[in-house]
Amino acid sequence: MPEAAHGHCFTRDWTCVACPAGTPWPCEPSKADLRIRLDAVDLREYLFACWRRAVVDLGVFADPARGNLYVRFVGWTEH
Repeated sequence: MPEAAHGHCFTRDWTCVACPAGTPWPCEPSKADLRIRLDAVDLREYLFACWRRAVVDLGVFADPARGNLYVRFVGWTEH
């Protein structure tokens, strides 16, 4: 896994440790850094793996109120 940009890494609840409390990861600084450091294929593979892990960690199937994690983790890479 790539190292986080300037401390913008995620916690067990998938929030950023460097941004204001509760900011969802990937935050904007981490997105920008990941786009610089990874090519398009590696970026999507890495974030797809993060998405799969987040679904389990956050219990998204038990709590649909958590929102669309696919868009949060992978969807933004499609643009």
